Amino acid sequence: MTDVIVRLKGALGNQMFQYAFAKAVARKLNGRVLLDRSWLDLPNITETYRLDAFKLDMALTSRVQNVIHRLLLNQRLPGPIRSTALAALSMDYEREDDQHLGQSLSTRYGKKPAKRIFCDGYFQRAEPIEHLLEDLREEFHLPVSSANCQKMLDGIESCESVAVHVRRGDYVDNVHVRENMGPVTLDYYVRGFELMRQQLKSPTFYVFSNDPTWVREKLAEGQEDIVVVDGGEAGSDLADLALMRSCKHFIIANSTFSWWSAFLANNPDKIVLAPKPWFILDHMGFDARVPADWIGIPSGLG
Repeated sequence: MTDVIVRLKGALGNQMFQYAFAKAVARKLNGRVLLDRSWLDLPNITETYRLDAFKLDMALTSRVQNVIHRLLLNQRLPGPIRSTALAALSMDYEREDDQHLGQSLSTRYGKKPAKRIFCDGYFQRAEPIEHLLEDLREEFHLPVSSANCQKMLDGIESCESVAVHVRRGDYVDNVHVRENMGPVTLDYYVRGFELMRQQLKSPTFYVFSNDPTWVREKLAEGQEDIVVVDGGEAGSDLADLALMRSCKHFIIANSTFSWWSAFLANNPDKIVLAPKPWFILDHMGFDARVPADWIGIPSGLG
């Protein structure tokens, strides 16, 4: 059995991608998924382990394994020594920026794999995980527990609901993030609303954002078909995710969080509008990031 180990990093949506990618590789190789959360436990890291909210088919790596992984990832470790250590451990080390990661899983793992595959990256690609959709819908299921969320859910399920995600926060406040990734423009959302109103009969837009004040001022003022969901009515990203994925259609941000809400939504006729280009600097490209039936509209980036 091959152990497919993935190093967790980033926030909730990132960790979901990393797990899903490792699961896809493990399924291909009839192996098992191991999650290395040691990076998230470092004292200077603000993100925390979030996958404990779900019931996943995986195990966590041991402390000894985590120490070995940190040694192998040390940038000061000479390449020949790393190669020798990997061979001794019967481990393949795969970074996301390796060219072959753009290949299909069948092409990449056509030969006999090593006993261990250590994956280090974000792996925000649609193709490797699309065939796992039904499994991931079940594994990433979140019940709506609070009375406020249930009331919101009842409204979402009773209308032609459109989830709209507006991510600001670090996309605006952090200079590095703003200059390399950037928040999509106001015009992106205006176009998205127009397209949805043209294609749907009486849609209701449920807008989820970490800056609801901006949404009310720039998007929702005077618009009776827009509902600003302030903190998911429960004040947590998990509540937002549960509500968003229950919507019938989507206008997503350049964010893994809203990507997952649209991907997991169980509506065969869903319309998903996504920002194109995805980031200001996007080495991966829009087509690799999203399923083929999602519609790209100008993001105002790049």
